[in-house]
Amino acid sequence: MARERLRIATYNVHRCIGRDGVYDVGRIAAVLRELDADAIALQEVSYRAPPGHDQLRTLADSAGYASVSFPNHSDDRSQLGLGVLSRRPLEVERKLDLSYGSYESRGALIVRLAVDDSNVTLVNTHLGLRWRERRHQGHAIAAALRELDAGDCVLAGDFNEWVPGAPNLHALRRLLDAPPPRTPPTFPSGRPLLSTDRIWPSTAFRVQSLHAHRTTLSRIASDHLPLSATLQRCCAV
Repeated sequence: MARERLRIATYNVHRCIGRDGVYDVGRIAAVLRELDADAIALQEVSYRAPPGHDQLRTLADSAGYASVSFPNHSDDRSQLGLGVLSRRPLEVERKLDLSYGSYESRGALIVRLAVDDSNVTLVNTHLGLRWRERRHQGHAIAAALRELDAGDCVLAGDFNEWVPGAPNLHALRRLLDAPPPRTPPTFPSGRPLLSTDRIWPSTAFRVQSLHAHRTTLSRIASDHLPLSATLQRCCAV
């Protein structure tokens, strides 16, 4: 029996502030509807939006998703974090603190999605700007997935790592038994030059397509373009 396709997207929404400096949750929601993915990993979701405005809930409701939140960074001005939107049944496995030293707080949100009458583990993360941070964070994610006996995995998020082969993420490469797929540039959205955003599946999946979602709206709604992948689980031999 053919395995069901899974469409995964990742999107750094930049607090829903566009390249024009305008705060507009509706534009981001419209991009999410364009993506029409089964699950979407969001980074830089604001959890201290205007009073009475639940940014993640608004995005989920506008685009027809269930949501899971993980606000993991706070300062005097804002509270930011991760969110996962899903049209498939999902369960939270772990909210992982990836903070390193005195640098900005980072994290990973690990959920399980129901696919093909079984589970797929989706990891949404936003890694640090410095290579030592990313190396530490890659080891921490790999250790958590081993502890959870995660099985079929897909990593998604803003990796802040654009060097081919992601040399600072060898622990994840060993865990997934696969190099990161060749990824198109997604940042900055107006004229993408850097492949900072990634969707990285284990060898349990075949990547049928992987592309930056570049439309008139997505070029202005955030400083990143969304990245979208269509995956199909490989049949067991």
